[in-house]
Amino acid sequence: MIATAGDRRDRDMRELGQIAAQHFDVLVVREDVQLRGRKRGNTSALVAEGVREAMEAGSRCKQVEVITDEIKAVRRAMNRANRGDLVVVCVDKHGEVMSELENWSSQARRAPPASATTSQPPTPTTRHPRTPELRILSLRDLPRRPIDAHGSKSFSVGAFGICADAHLVAVTLAPGGVIGRHPAAGRQLLVVLSGSAEVAGHDCEVRTIGAGEAAVWEPGEAHETRSPTGLTAMIVEGDLDIGAPGEQIDRGDT
Repeated sequence: MIATAGDRRDRDMRELGQIAAQHFDVLVVREDVQLRGRKRGNTSALVAEGVREAMEAGSRCKQVEVITDEIKAVRRAMNRANRGDLVVVCVDKHGEVMSELENWSSQARRAPPASATTSQPPTPTTRHPRTPELRILSLRDLPRRPIDAHGSKSFSVGAFGICADAHLVAVTLAPGGVIGRHPAAGRQLLVVLSGSAEVAGHDCEVRTIGAGEAAVWEPGEAHETRSPTGLTAMIVEGDLDIGAPGEQIDRGDT
């Protein structure tokens, strides 16, 4: 089950479908809740178009379906799976998808195995907890891709992490670089790590922020970022609760 964000270039969406078709026998294409400026069905149609192009060229994939609703797409993928199949799901609504998969897991545990010949219970598996390890991540090592949507220039993005309700990316603007004006898909926080940024929101008033400062835009707010000097920053976007300085959002962490 595959998908991509709506603010990608058309050719990137087709390429995603072409690449996925080389590695999977069956593909189900879905869409995110946030369409990022696209009409419902447009993003999935472009991805499926790339899949079909690869299929015509003799790719591994032999079947493709478009089911824009994520949970329905998960159910379809699981219904199609046979014993021993590997099902890969690229998710947007992490919590809902996990609940759906847990339902499938519960059903599988309740069902007797087809080849069972005795009533002996299965031998319990001993689980050993993994010791957490500190990881050091370098922004320099992130695979990056250039972005030119919305008139952006000298702008590259490296995906850093994703969860059920938000995603985190590292961004770089070369001197004179621009992140073109576009609406925020969710509440967005831009934190400057080095350099400086000229940021503007719906009122088009330009404000300058530097290292250790951040800009917050509300869902749907048109915004843009420029950097005469160049910058490195982190952007978090999605279902975020962002308080005023000194305000503690999650009091359960104290």
